[in-house]
Amino acid sequence: MFKRRKLGSIYVKSPAQEIQSALGNVVANIVFSIFACAVYYGIFRYIIIGIWNFLRVEIAEEDHPLPADSPVFLACIIMGMVGLVLFVFTRRVTKR
Repeated sequence: MFKRRKLGSIYVKSPAQEIQSALGNVVANIVFSIFACAVYYGIFRYIIIGIWNFLRVEIAEEDHPLPADSPVFLACIIMGMVGLVLFVFTRRVTKR
């Protein structure tokens, strides 16, 4: 355990403590980003694409549904995941 230095009436963290707290924030952000991307992929893949294909086949009376690996869906998935990662790393919840 590191001792905190005292500077007047203020306690100062050692450089090792500052690195430890910064590394903890980065690891927490990475883990939450992975979890958020997995949830986003599940929601987009099974709910949004399912609804899209249902409406396309049943209401618009198209012959066949779009495949889930079409370029439009892949672009939406990738842009959504990039947006989630940027949101997680720019939020201020863990930077206190």
